[in-house]
Amino acid sequence: MFSLPRPKMAPKTASVLTTDGTDVLIIALATSFTVIGLDNFLYTAPAQFQAGPGSEVLRWACDSLIVTPIFALAVWAAQWIAGRRGIGIAAARDVFARALLITACLAVVMVPIWFGHNWLNDLTQSEPLVPVHVHGKTIGANIHWVSDPVVLTLILVPLLALAGWSGYLIATRLRLRGPKPAIATAKAALIAVLLAVAPVLAWLTQKAADKSNSAQVYATSALLHVHVHSHVLFQNGRLVPLPKGPPVTPAPYEFLYQVAHAFQDGLAGMAIGLPVAIASLAWIARRLPARRNSTNNRHVIPAPLMEVTEQ
Repeated sequence: MFSLPRPKMAPKTASVLTTDGTDVLIIALATSFTVIGLDNFLYTAPAQFQAGPGSEVLRWACDSLIVTPIFALAVWAAQWIAGRRGIGIAAARDVFARALLITACLAVVMVPIWFGHNWLNDLTQSEPLVPVHVHGKTIGANIHWVSDPVVLTLILVPLLALAGWSGYLIATRLRLRGPKPAIATAKAALIAVLLAVAPVLAWLTQKAADKSNSAQVYATSALLHVHVHSHVLFQNGRLVPLPKGPPVTPAPYEFLYQVAHAFQDGLAGMAIGLPVAIASLAWIARRLPARRNSTNNRHVIPAPLMEVTEQ
């Protein structure tokens, strides 16, 4: 089911060995359990885990198994792209390149996974459109219990790796003329610019994700009203109705804020997904030569049988 197509132009040498369907499933299982585990950790406060550790562990296992087929599809896509590009698995740089491709594909598929999880938990109805008596960042089911700098650091791990590798690929393909020191400086500057853009992109993603926390609403045509922040109910012994504020409608770009939140969680999960993918691919690379020898030995015809065949 997950067998990868071999690149037509790439020779079958040790530097371009590709993985099979079993290895794709192994990588998918390893990344799904670790990525979902980190995601659940970010959303589950220690006090909540201590209140029901068994249920939290069961939820982690169930969520991981549910997303495993989607992760397998993402890993297969990354391996297919690597095969088409002639990226092998024997060399260390090829392992790193494949792991980055897997990380990028997993971060993308985490977006629909996030929306699916959001829909299953019915979070669109779990928080009010405008939270009561909250000034600043809201508190709800869709909020990390760790601080923003921690989440930002997790996002930067895969982003910096992807930015650095992209800059390296672009720099190696540039054909510049001039003295070698000037060319090397220009290529290094290009890589540095991409690395500098990564923290800005991470910060903007996090700020957009914060806006999605104030309202788990995708779209509505209803005009709602909220009361002005006042506690005066009586005046001169008479009941005074609370004045109404301006109509409240869904925030502009509310869907994009939701996508930013999903992308933020996907990138944060890749902070552990990237090293796990590297470790899985390195382990597979060690097994591939022995597997090839075992496969070749099964196809070798014994000497006595060869003599009988010739006679």
